[in-house]
Parts: sequence; C-alpha cells; structure tokens
Amino acid sequence: MYVLRHGKLLEHNTTKDILLSPKVEYTQTLMRSIPRVEEKIKRFQVPTPISGGNRDRAIAYLKDKSDTADNTGVLLRVRNVSKTFIKKGNFFRKEEVFKALQNVNFDVSAGETLGIIGESGSGKSTVGRVILGLYDGDAG
Repeated sequence: MYVLRHGKLLEHNTTKDILLSPKVEYTQTLMRSIPRVEEKIKRFQVPTPISGGNRDRAIAYLKDKSDTADNTGVLLRVRNVSKTFIKKGNFFRKEEVFKALQNVNFDVSAGETLGIIGESGSGKSTVGRVILGLYDGDAG
C-alpha cells in the first residue's frame, strides 16, 4: 500500500502494516478518519489530526487474515514515472507548470492488491492514467 500527499510518497508497506501500525502522522490521521459502519454520513470528512478513531474494525479484520500473495511474479512494474502538465501562457498570462508525479516506483505481484491513498490532487488518478496509456508520462 502506498500513501501519497501532494504528489509525494509518504509511506509504503504491506496493507496489514499500514492499517495496523502506520508510521507517518498523515497516514495515522487517515486511518482515524474511517467512518463507522453504523453511522450514516453525507460526506467524508477531510482528515485533521485528532485522537481516537475507528481503527479497531480494520485491526480485527486483519488479525483474521494473512497475506495470501503467492509472489509468483511481478505483474506490473512501475519505475521512475513522472508527469508534468503545462498550461500554455499567452500575452496576458504566464505559462504554468505543474508536476503531478515525480519518480513514482512500485511493483504489483500476482495475488497482491495495490491501494493508493491520498487526498484530492495527490496524483492517484494520474498514476493510473499513465499506466493505462491515457496520458504520456514524461519519464518511466
């Protein structure tokens, strides 16, 4: 599992390790923001550093499961993927450059599931679009 924020990789580890013991404060905050099943909410809250949370459900689930990846081989290897968007300028406006991805790397092996977590604008969709060939990457 990979945790991104503002297009930067903050943390990566197995799903079990991220959910049971996230190391980075931002990831800990994301884990605390998981809504309870019995609560009806109109909209997910933007995570803010608060204590408490609902990690117990995830922890209980993971204690009953074990990593089942058979590691028979890498199905997807992503290396040094970068993507920059350029908004053309004109007489009245300067050209704008936005680095959406910068040197993204990960592998997905047989039997694994990859989760990319991050807030809006962190680059999650752009990674997928580059992998699918919907966007041309700058590198990788």
